[in-house]
Amino acid sequence: MPSTDEDKTVMRSFEAAEEEYKKFKSTLAKDGKDVGETINDFIRKFNLEFGDGNPAFIMDQWFENPKMIAIPAVMRAADDWGGWFYDCKEKDMIQQIVWQAQMIAARGTKRLQQF
Repeated sequence: MPSTDEDKTVMRSFEAAEEEYKKFKSTLAKDGKDVGETINDFIRKFNLEFGDGNPAFIMDQWFENPKMIAIPAVMRAADDWGGWFYDCKEKDMIQQIVWQAQMIAARGTKRLQQF
């Protein structure tokens, strides 16, 4: 059976700062992990999270509505949200985000209870 591009494993090379790479490799070794597999895991997770872009918005919406405001993705670091909230001057938008976050948390909690 012929292999597809998805089945192929190819050798890649990349540049890395020597000391950073040594520290990275050493830390992985302590945990019994492989550099290549860790990088492949990162690539899989990155593609899963960002591969399709943000499906909530299409580019046309940015041009049709000049007041459209970008907000950090839900899974971004808390610091990203903290900075956004600090800079946001629209109380109603902040309130809508808080309500949405509460709804997501409630539904997530309900789902977790099913495990």
